[in-house]
Amino acid sequence: MTFDDRKHTTIADQFKSGRPVRVIAADMGVTRQRIYQILHRHGLTGEHGGQAVRMSIRRSAKEKAESSRYQEVYGCTKDQFEAIRGERSDKSGSPLIAFRYQRNHAKSRGVSWDLKFWDWWSIWRDSGKWPERGRSTGSFCMCRLGDTGPYSVGNVYIATVTHNISLGRALACERKTTPSAFMKLMRAAGGRQAVARALDVAPAYLSQLANDGRMPVSWIADGKAEVISSMTAGLYTLDDVMQITSIKDSAPQNRKLDFVVREEKSDHSLLAEVA
Repeated sequence: MTFDDRKHTTIADQFKSGRPVRVIAADMGVTRQRIYQILHRHGLTGEHGGQAVRMSIRRSAKEKAESSRYQEVYGCTKDQFEAIRGERSDKSGSPLIAFRYQRNHAKSRGVSWDLKFWDWWSIWRDSGKWPERGRSTGSFCMCRLGDTGPYSVGNVYIATVTHNISLGRALACERKTTPSAFMKLMRAAGGRQAVARALDVAPAYLSQLANDGRMPVSWIADGKAEVISSMTAGLYTLDDVMQITSIKDSAPQNRKLDFVVREEKSDHSLLAEVA
């Protein structure tokens, strides 16, 4: 078989496309050594085609699939995702952990969540308040317009925790929201500020618990449940308080748990969520 320039070019093109030398040789009816000689004349080595090209194609396909997965899950590229991993704050730590916590917390309250990680992060980044994100007074949180609808682009904004709590109070009055089980307990114990001082927790955190209607299970083990029970002057036993760890938005069937301190000032009405 005579190898003219056209066939030499075909062999070189097939090799550069990733086709194995043994397959090219079989198709042309010559030995692999002859194919290597032709490739050498064209200045081609192993790094220019064959297995090297096939591996490169596989890597590209894998990277493309990975990029699509990041876009689908996080709403950004892998490079964007990796670039903000170190954007930690003293109060919130890793952005991804903070995002997952808020998303899961919203879902546990029955609030729809339509933000991907990059949407959420872009809102915080553009606000310039990420380093100040937190639950304490003076910190910043993500709020919903009118405290209604889903967490979604266009329906959320960044404001102070104080603003969010004040908004929640006003809306609770307008909606005449029934106080949650935890709110009733907190009122019976002397109000939010008194409980915050006794338990050494942020008042804004208690506001969040009041909105959720449940007490953390960990408070049973660390003694906080017993402390708050003792502050109610016998209206709530420890067993009563422990029931609130498994209640959401309603009080248990218990006379003491239905108790409401009617003279409590409006400052202790149902508070807003703290995102």
